[in-house]
Amino acid sequence: MLDLDDVKSGKQRDLSIEEVAAWPADFAHLMAHPETKEPFNHGTLVVWRKIDRLRFGGHYGTGLKERMQDLTKFIARAYRRFIDKGLYIELDDREITLHDPLFLLSNPRVVKKFGEDLRAKIVDEGHFTVDGHSVNWRVSLLPEEVRRKRGEGGRAGKGREDFEDLYIPDNVGRISMLRNDREIYYDVVPRLLPNGVDKVDRFIGIEISFPAELDEYFQVRNVKRGAEPVSKLREELKKALKKPVDEARKEVRRYWGEVEQKEALATGDAHMGAHEAVDNFDRTAPKGQAGFDGTDQATVDETLQQLFQDLGLDPGKEDDKAKAEWIRESFDSRALTVVDAA
Repeated sequence: MLDLDDVKSGKQRDLSIEEVAAWPADFAHLMAHPETKEPFNHGTLVVWRKIDRLRFGGHYGTGLKERMQDLTKFIARAYRRFIDKGLYIELDDREITLHDPLFLLSNPRVVKKFGEDLRAKIVDEGHFTVDGHSVNWRVSLLPEEVRRKRGEGGRAGKGREDFEDLYIPDNVGRISMLRNDREIYYDVVPRLLPNGVDKVDRFIGIEISFPAELDEYFQVRNVKRGAEPVSKLREELKKALKKPVDEARKEVRRYWGEVEQKEALATGDAHMGAHEAVDNFDRTAPKGQAGFDGTDQATVDETLQQLFQDLGLDPGKEDDKAKAEWIRESFDSRALTVVDAA
């Protein structure tokens, strides 16, 4: 046991070590499987007392809630391969489920939100050898369901709550580097991606994995956090990633165009250019005050019904259903919707 207050006052000068036959009674429930209640045969229990450095942030500090959220995201991503193989991690009385930025592992969050196990498509993968050890790389394209429309960006928001804890915007230009299956780096690597970082890169997963024997070539720090390939290795990786990343970027934009074309045909949206301009402006414009546009739902429904009547639309008919649904969705999500009527 180490007590920093006692060390400071001079009461404690040594570390005490005591051999015990079982987990301390006060913490035994923490060192057992949450479902079977069977005690762990081995493990490490660390008990922190008198925590005085974790606060709620003040005006400029990081709040405790934010720290817990960041820690959850880090654990879910960094230990994803171990969690996928059965590792159980609990934080603040909640199980941490894995998050794979490449969307190649089974993610319970995706299943819960979409009702199915959506997986990404592997654009390409490969490996090369450095000093007799393999460096593996992989490029994936996230499922169409999370990149259906141009401008949504995989962000959480009204009508897009499905994206809230999938962290898709975090992907922009970031490379996930795994050392012995644990992620030690998740950030932009300068001069690695073709033509720099592209806004559509949030829908592209890039993973590089290597064994500990290659730490020197990835300039791994002593704390095993952070990595950056040396110049020759970077060039090798850059050459390997160029073609699949370019292909993935083209596919994202091609699919957007296909969806927009189908929507225009189905809804008769003759003002797609104007609507795209509104969407682009709305994403960057300052947001209004909360509750400023709080029109009651009854008034909204009445207005839309009148509009459908003016347009000669019957939402109950199969031929009119798609256009009526588009108008309602556009009204809910846009600051301005333009339609043609007699």
